[in-house]
Amino acid sequence: MKLQMGAGRTYGKPLTGVILAGGENKRMGGRLKALLEWGGRTFLELQLEQMNQICEETFIVTNRPELLTKYRSDKVRFTADVQPGLGPLAGMQAALRQIGDGAAVWLVGCDMPFVSAGAAAVMAALYEEYGVDAVIPCIDGRLQPLHAIYGRQCLAAVERHLEDGERRMMKLLDSIRWIAADEASFKKSGISLDFVQNVNTTQQYKLLTGGPAETRFQRETIKVEEAQRRIFQHLRLQPPERVPLEMSFGRRLAKPVAAAQPVPHFRRSGVDGYALAAADTADTSSGQPAALDIVESILCGDVPALRLKPGQAARIMTGAMVPEGADAVVMLEMTDKMNGGGPGERVCVKKRMTPGENVTPIGHEAARGEPVLERGRLIRAGEMAVLAAFGHAEAEVYKPPRVAIFATGSELLDLNVPLAPGKIRNSNSYMLAALVCEAGGDPIVMPVLPDDAAEVGRSIEAAALRSDMIITTGGVSVGDKDVLTEYFADRPGALLFNKVAMRPGSPTTAGIVSGKLLFALSGNPGACYVGFQLFVKPFMRGMLGAANVNHPECEGLLEGPYAKGSAYPRYVRGMMEMQGERLIVKPAGLDKSSSMMSIKDADCLIFIPAGGSGAAAGQKVRVIRLDSPSG
Repeated sequence: MKLQMGAGRTYGKPLTGVILAGGENKRMGGRLKALLEWGGRTFLELQLEQMNQICEETFIVTNRPELLTKYRSDKVRFTADVQPGLGPLAGMQAALRQIGDGAAVWLVGCDMPFVSAGAAAVMAALYEEYGVDAVIPCIDGRLQPLHAIYGRQCLAAVERHLEDGERRMMKLLDSIRWIAADEASFKKSGISLDFVQNVNTTQQYKLLTGGPAETRFQRETIKVEEAQRRIFQHLRLQPPERVPLEMSFGRRLAKPVAAAQPVPHFRRSGVDGYALAAADTADTSSGQPAALDIVESILCGDVPALRLKPGQAARIMTGAMVPEGADAVVMLEMTDKMNGGGPGERVCVKKRMTPGENVTPIGHEAARGEPVLERGRLIRAGEMAVLAAFGHAEAEVYKPPRVAIFATGSELLDLNVPLAPGKIRNSNSYMLAALVCEAGGDPIVMPVLPDDAAEVGRSIEAAALRSDMIITTGGVSVGDKDVLTEYFADRPGALLFNKVAMRPGSPTTAGIVSGKLLFALSGNPGACYVGFQLFVKPFMRGMLGAANVNHPECEGLLEGPYAKGSAYPRYVRGMMEMQGERLIVKPAGLDKSSSMMSIKDADCLIFIPAGGSGAAAGQKVRVIRLDSPSG
């Protein structure tokens, strides 16, 4: 549970330092990250220097103490994971068991060379002031649980999560009381924000130490779900605006709407016929009709002039207001006219009526004040009807995000230029523009960028100043002219990921440019399309307040065999067809990342799990539907 915080004060109690050094270091090629060097000193030396300034003692949590014996001292002790191999949460468990009730730890990962005693002091003061279980820094919109303050009272939640098989540090925050220390908390004390920087892979270490720039082949591969998690940490809602109701179709509401009055706000007739008191028909049958005096005729929009007395009826139209004294409306077909059937005449009723029959009561559809449309709701025909019914001449909606779209590559031609050998027309930009419109955005198709990293950088940084998001297509693979790869290699802190375990589109990349999210999609049309559907469209829905950002999913049966095996899961552009009660799916034409023609027929993505066998005909598969607006 996150709590709100205000101004801090000085922390008056000693801390215990904890350095988590029990990992397997797989992504560092087996090198112990604690012993990596920066400026001629190991990460561990740099961290202990900071911890000695604020901590009475420090525990190094490691399962290989023999490699670190030179760091042992009267203030530095070793402890081991109680449950080895379970990640940082297990290291935290071991450390919290070493301290007494009421004590707190400053916990860091051993891969963080720039940890800061000053930052720890700021967080410790907040910890004491607010009486919480933990203080977590939030830098650039991302929580950093591995440079944080935790109280001994967190131990029970830690052990409960480990027992349940939950190893993620971020999930622990659901079970403890914590506050976030924002950037301003550190900046006002003159503390650099690089204390949260970590070095987790050989690529990151080479960038840190100024090593060879050829790191494009050493990418960290992450799952689609992890890539989505990383980009959603940077989600910000668009500001609201008011537009005329007739211009609101396809937009998303920026504020909830409640019923301004009950619906209906008067008793309403459900049929053409006669309003009457049901008691007047108690002895009625087809052979013995009840004869009633007609005292008025009520059209839609009329307010009844009379209250019905026993033995009286009123001619009434569908949707008209039922008069006082009437509690039912008999259908015209169940009556016989006597004379003209109008006021001053009589009507014979051939059906015994019950109170409330064919009468819609006040508030039957909605009571006054009842929520009727939630924030983030997509406005379609029904929503426009509701807004109009409650007198909303304008709708408060989220502004469409302005999305700058760049295609990269010297092989691309403008649409009005004749084809030439080795050249292709820039179709991806226009496909992306249509997808952005479909997702509720405002596309800005930018000029094609050449294969020049410096020019690409200047252009996208300029675009970031006048757009809410940037999409590029091309330049993200490992070729010599893949300029987006080179751009992010020079800006490691801006990169969120650059390889996803998926086919097509594994080089899909995302990063931050001037505070705006940049999606660098594949230049292959099929891969570009899939990348947009899996990452960009859900993010745009989130910017516009949608409650359900991901595409809806279901299960289907594969029409024929899919023989392509892959080390990564495949997202195959597909088509759906209902055959009886079964949903049948099949690839939408040629399934290659470079294929463009199949995109126009795709209404789903068919998920084929990783493996060498592909999928058999008739196999049950996961289907990601692309034909729903996910309102």
